[in-house]
Amino acid sequence: MIFESPDKGKTVFARPPHTIGKVDITAVTPESQELNHLWFQWRDILTAAKHNPALKQALDQAQVIYELSRHD
Repeated sequence: MIFESPDKGKTVFARPPHTIGKVDITAVTPESQELNHLWFQWRDILTAAKHNPALKQALDQAQVIYELSRHD
């Protein structure tokens, strides 16, 4: 899933890759709580990678794998 927030996390939308339709996952359900947690966790990981070379390298490698897998 791809997560997007136009207002820094107050509203969070989720959509499958390669689609334009999105679902507001801000409503409180167990699934939306988990997705919101993942959204903020990835935000924190990306922020931490700016100062952590090992984490940055791991994210760069994951991005390469992701991009390569998209074209299959």
